[in-house]
Amino acid sequence: FGTGYSSFSYLKRMDVSRLKIDRSFVKDLTTGSSDAAIVQAIISMARSLRMELTAEGIETVAQARFFEQQGNIAAQGFYFSQPTTAEEIAQLLAQTAPDGSCDRLPLQLQKTVN
Repeated sequence: FGTGYSSFSYLKRMDVSRLKIDRSFVKDLTTGSSDAAIVQAIISMARSLRMELTAEGIETVAQARFFEQQGNIAAQGFYFSQPTTAEEIAQLLAQTAPDGSCDRLPLQLQKTVN
C-alpha cells in the first residue's frame, strides 16, 4: 500500500482483506524519516478495517525487528531469503522443524514469514 494504484477509495470499493506495505516505506523506516509514522498509520488503518498486513522489502535486522514489535504482520524480503526456485523451497520446507522453526531464516516474525 502506498504507491501506484493505492487510493483510499479502493479500500471502500473492493473486497480487500490484506494490505501490503510497499518497500518504498520500509526502506528508510529506521532512519528517522517520516516513513515510520506513515507505516504506523497504515498499520492502524488496516487493523481498524480488520485487514491482514504484509510488509515487503525487509532487508535489515532493524526493519525486521520494527515489524516484529508491531505483532502479527507477515514479512517478506531479502533479509529472509533471496528469490528461490520451487525445488529450493521444497528443500527448505524439508529442513523445517516440527514446531515450524527453520535454522536458515535469521528471524521469525510471529511465525508468519511469507
